[in-house]
Amino acid sequence: MVSASQKVIRRRRSWPEKSRWITISGEPKTAADARFVAISGAAALERNLENAIRFKLGRLSKKQVGELFDDPGPLSTFSAKVKIGHAMRLYGIRTKSDLNHVREIRNMFAHAERPITFKTRRIRDLCLALHAPSRLSKLKPVSFDLLDNAEYRQPPYSRYRLTLDMLTIEMAILSDPKRTRRYRHRKATLP
Repeated sequence: MVSASQKVIRRRRSWPEKSRWITISGEPKTAADARFVAISGAAALERNLENAIRFKLGRLSKKQVGELFDDPGPLSTFSAKVKIGHAMRLYGIRTKSDLNHVREIRNMFAHAERPITFKTRRIRDLCLALHAPSRLSKLKPVSFDLLDNAEYRQPPYSRYRLTLDMLTIEMAILSDPKRTRRYRHRKATLP
């Protein structure tokens, strides 16, 4: 039986609900805004990672999904999902590192007893250690140059946001059957 809290967590969200964390533009002005972006953005990323893992596992019944992904299941934590996704070769060591940094940043914001921001030393250091922004600079996008946007060049908050954006999209692609057929035989889809 699914608990009431799991029903709330599993409820499909409307597009405005899904994208609220994306709509905060620029550096968060308050510690509460920074906390909201850190936690809700990481939650969206975790959900897309779970979907990618579920897609790779194949068909699962609702009961099996609950046993695996609901608390106290073996894949109920962000950390466990990161480890199993890497073991399933959904992504490489750099993406695993980025996911762990996002998880750690989220946990710091969620459990901090005092207000913290992206300028807090430990969070700033974790944001600067993210690999995804440097991957984007190697792609040299043609149609739109995201790198010319000043918001994405300014560390550390912008590095965190860019990492969330990139990894959320990459995990969504990994859970889309139309897009993943050609990647089926690769060792690791993401670096």
